[in-house]
Amino acid sequence: MRKLFTILFLGMLLSLHADVKVVEHFDYPVGYSMLAGNTMDGGAGFAAKWTSPSTLASNVDFDIVTADLAYDNLKTKGHSLRHFRTDPGNWPKEVYRKFSFEPIDIAGSTNMYIAFVFNIDNIGNNQFTFRYTGKDAADGDVNLDFVIPSTGGGTQILLEGTGKYSLNDIYISGIQSGNNLLLMKASEDNSGSNPDTNKYNKVDFWLNPDFKTLGTPDKSEYYCVSMFHGDGVNLMPDQMLFEVTLKNDSSYLFDEFYISDSLDDIRNAFGSICIFK
Repeated sequence: MRKLFTILFLGMLLSLHADVKVVEHFDYPVGYSMLAGNTMDGGAGFAAKWTSPSTLASNVDFDIVTADLAYDNLKTKGHSLRHFRTDPGNWPKEVYRKFSFEPIDIAGSTNMYIAFVFNIDNIGNNQFTFRYTGKDAADGDVNLDFVIPSTGGGTQILLEGTGKYSLNDIYISGIQSGNNLLLMKASEDNSGSNPDTNKYNKVDFWLNPDFKTLGTPDKSEYYCVSMFHGDGVNLMPDQMLFEVTLKNDSSYLFDEFYISDSLDDIRNAFGSICIFK
């Protein structure tokens, strides 16, 4: 009986999370650097472990801390990624991880979602960029940048597309003290007079929404998002990258990164048992 229950339970979890393409809970040993050997290779949808283009000193590093960033009364899993600096200076540091998931044709799903949680301890003096980056069929850069905050002293996020496909700069106000959630939805919208068919051509953004009902997006834009098929063009997955500028004795936290074609999968993954560890 117990064996049957276990099989049914695992089957339910597999069904619940079958549509999650990429997930990173940062469920690694507390205190470890993100560049520590082969230990930082968990989650799903990645081709390799975390790495950096340069050596990081002990007084400026990306490491794992015990905090897991809860949002909207939903408990997250694992721990969280921290970037910190304890010496003078504010030059950028980077860490990245390669994706492994395949681009998703619009015929396979009408919506795609990206979500993550962050906490920046001094909005007035610190800044980080999360870059969702890829290559198109001609090996050109296709990037979507989340710059948090957009300027020193501000509470806005800047969203910008760079490379072959451009995105008009979008600013979303409302970064709060404590934990913040950003959600992006990519979809096909043929309602206009000249629709782009067979393409994820519209993106909606929410900052700190009611995660259960969402409501009206904070911003909407038309843009072909990297790593999802557009007009039969295979926009190949590349990597997720953090570029961070911090003042002395500062830090930020990042947690619970998801790519999925089901918003319910992301909702359910917060505060529930998840097969991706």
